[in-house]
Amino acid sequence: MLAGLRGEESISAFCRREGISESLYYTWSREFLEAGKQQRLAGDTAHQATSPEVKELRFFA
Repeated sequence: MLAGLRGEESISAFCRREGISESLYYTWSREFLEAGKQQRLAGDTAHQATSPEVKELRFFA
């Protein structure tokens, strides 16, 4: 998903490869970005990523 957000791959190519609809991709990406905004607004600060966080992020990549 991050490759699509970064523009490294077209959204349509990503969705075909992953077998999901583009509308689902846009829903997930909107929720992903909104969750990031909420964490920043709640005062989340930068920190070293833990192994579980890295594994979770790889799921989305």
